[in-house]
Amino acid sequence: VHVYRNSVGLGVTLKTEAQVQELVEEMRHRWHAGDYDILYHNCCSFADEFGMELTGRGLPGWVNRLPRLLSNVDVEHVVSKAVSRAVSRVQDGEESQKFISREPSLETVTTMDPAGEGSRT
Repeated sequence: VHVYRNSVGLGVTLKTEAQVQELVEEMRHRWHAGDYDILYHNCCSFADEFGMELTGRGLPGWVNRLPRLLSNVDVEHVVSKAVSRAVSRVQDGEESQKFISREPSLETVTTMDPAGEGSRT
């Protein structure tokens, strides 16, 4: 969930409206939905690049702090440890109930016959 924090002024551009439209068209070719990455190619990175092109000023460092912090994390190691802990818990029976299906079996399905009478099969 996104929570609005505040607006960030980046200054005033000297570009004309036509130049801004041209810039948007140029950027459109570099910013495809399929290239979206939650950490490195997102709305904040777009705004940073757009601001640099318009005013020579990008976003303040705090805006994109999370990707910089995460770039120093060994994600493979963290995920591997988390998976190992989860597997150990399941093997120890601690969380086995979470993996039992709660879907009704064929033995407990209620059906309606053409006369509208419910019957359990």
